[in-house]
Amino acid sequence: MLYEDELQINRIVQLKCDWESGLKWFQDLEEEGRKKVLQRLALCCYQAHPRPDEIPAAILLSGLKPTYTPCVLASCLPTNGSTTFAKIASLPENEPIKSFTLLIHILAIADGRRRATHCRNGCTHEWHNI
Repeated sequence: MLYEDELQINRIVQLKCDWESGLKWFQDLEEEGRKKVLQRLALCCYQAHPRPDEIPAAILLSGLKPTYTPCVLASCLPTNGSTTFAKIASLPENEPIKSFTLLIHILAIADGRRRATHCRNGCTHEWHNI
């Protein structure tokens, strides 16, 4: 069973919740809640196995400047290990909105690809069936 924050992350990623509402939900969380969401989101990104070419696309789609710390980390570190996303999720308190924005867009692209390929004929992934 998915936790409520995992459901909300997947609603945002699957466009079942508009971006402004999703961002407001994240911003309205207390600091500990934002940290928890970022950790879950980092794990989701890792499990979606984003391809190296999906990172620049996610940065562009996010509207963030490529020079922002989360974007630089995502661009420079390998995406085949969980540490890249964990580093982005654990950036200092002045970075959580940028980190959330980037990680959501990475997950949207990578998970969208996986839904269209591995799960195109249906699947039992709970997060794909919300």
